[in-house]
Amino acid sequence: MRDPALPPEWLDRANRLATIAWLLSTTIHDANNILMVISGNAEMIEDLAAGNELLVKRGRSIGTNARKASALLSELLEFSRDTVVPPAVIDLRELADRSLALRLYAMKKLRIATAVEGEAGVRVRTHPRDAVQIIVNLLVNAERALADRPDSKVTLTVGGDAAAGTIGIEDNGPGLPDDRRNGDVFGSRAGEKDDRLGIGLSVAHRLAARHGGALTYAPRAGGGCVFTLSLPRG
Repeated sequence: MRDPALPPEWLDRANRLATIAWLLSTTIHDANNILMVISGNAEMIEDLAAGNELLVKRGRSIGTNARKASALLSELLEFSRDTVVPPAVIDLRELADRSLALRLYAMKKLRIATAVEGEAGVRVRTHPRDAVQIIVNLLVNAERALADRPDSKVTLTVGGDAAAGTIGIEDNGPGLPDDRRNGDVFGSRAGEKDDRLGIGLSVAHRLAARHGGALTYAPRAGGGCVFTLSLPRG
């Protein structure tokens, strides 16, 4: 029975997402088979092109990118699975790189510059899939804010202290709307007239708290947003 407190469009959205997740596994399996063929043919090109440096480089590039695409699809498949995943100790720099890779193509199309800063070795205990979802939700919101803006940039900064590790997601966009900034930053806006932030912030905030962490917001000096995810040290 549907919770009467939930708007009907949430149920519709949930049903669509469930259908997409169900279809995703089959689609990724088929796509990975295609990528394996491409990768194999690329290796053949390298062998046949021995002595032709340009063709060897082209073949190697095709194979490398096919393997990268396959790895990204595998990440998406793991991200879509509705399974219980035990917490694990993970490196935040690796998590930042992994999350950004899922949105890098979209950001390049939008001409958004990206950077990951901070050293490796900051280790936290969390559910990796949920941590990726939090960061990806924040990156998607940054993309929407930065679309069609000149000199746009998103920076992920890894840091922390003895108690927690942190990832800051910073953009140089227009910042949050006044009503959002002065109200409940992490409340859901699904179904409202201007719901560009959708339920992404709300979901990310709840996921962070569920794993003993926190998600906070601060305006960026000069314009834009800084969201900081804190997770307990592993």
